[in-house]
Amino acid sequence: MFTYVLYNSAGFMCSLLSAILIPPFLFNYSTQFISAVILDPASFVIGMFFFLIGFLASSALFRNSIELLYAYSKKGNISLGEIFVSSLYLLNFIVLFLLNFSVFLLFFLMTVIYGMISINLKRHLSYERSREEL
Repeated sequence: MFTYVLYNSAGFMCSLLSAILIPPFLFNYSTQFISAVILDPASFVIGMFFFLIGFLASSALFRNSIELLYAYSKKGNISLGEIFVSSLYLLNFIVLFLLNFSVFLLFFLMTVIYGMISINLKRHLSYERSREEL
């Protein structure tokens, strides 16, 4: 449970910093984005670094919440508190949506895609139970 809280706080802080440091990209005003990146490349690079760490932490939480929900539906030994704590990362997306929509959209898409790629549904089930399903 501590790892879920650690991942959630790391994902929140990194996504918040990336939303602040990366300039918003609007398709109508793409020249403003390019000029902001050219004039201040250090903040863009630091923002992308925080973006990478934040989306990796959020995708791990996304993966864990899907796996825990699956294990709970299969009557695994999972508590509802564990599912709730692992699902708190969804609040990060609300804050990102309010701060920087372009970063939110990219962050959300990458989190969902990478989280779905790394799902292992038998991770939280017991050995005997996963053997019975085979």
